[in-house]
Amino acid sequence: RQHPELAAPFQKLRQDIARSTALVDSLLTLARLDPLAREQLQVEPVALAPLFERLLAAHAPQAARRGIVVDARCELESVDADPRMLEIALRNLLDNALRYG
Repeated sequence: RQHPELAAPFQKLRQDIARSTALVDSLLTLARLDPLAREQLQVEPVALAPLFERLLAAHAPQAARRGIVVDARCELESVDADPRMLEIALRNLLDNALRYG
């Protein structure tokens, strides 16, 4: 049975849960970067085009469901970074853009 008067409060609750989830994800990412963990970073040249292509392909279904067209251009060939951490950061950016954008 549907209760129209509850639609708005439930929508707000879903938004608050999504924001809380994003905050927890961000805190987990920061925890991975604590000073002791920095010593374990494996900094190396990371090719950006393949990374972007892989992440965009993984997020394509979610973007399509929301009617979002992603137009990403990468002018840099590579950056010096820890590949895992860079992927986490870019994935979080895409997740947040698709959730809140």
